[in-house]
Amino acid sequence: MSPPKEEIDRMLAKGQRGVLSSIICLAACVAVQRGERAEDIKVESAGMAGLEFTSEQMAFIKASIVSAAREFAGDPPESLVYSIALYRAHLKAAGFVIEEGMTH
Repeated sequence: MSPPKEEIDRMLAKGQRGVLSSIICLAACVAVQRGERAEDIKVESAGMAGLEFTSEQMAFIKASIVSAAREFAGDPPESLVYSIALYRAHLKAAGFVIEEGMTH
């Protein structure tokens, strides 16, 4: 599934705020899709286009993933598939490396 280029371009225009949102939402959607606890999803700053997170930032990101997973929990499977494709495409276009065993 390939999200529309125009949508990715809009997301890229939001800069680092958009990147952080996509990191959080991608991790949350993956957790929900896999039926895993959001607390167990691993997010690292390695390979993230020079972006490094402090321990405080990582704690915020992890808490945000848990909160976002609650929001995505009621979404139908096809919506999760699209969301994962969208956030992943945005992060790849922004220069990030996504290595987790993704379904896309």
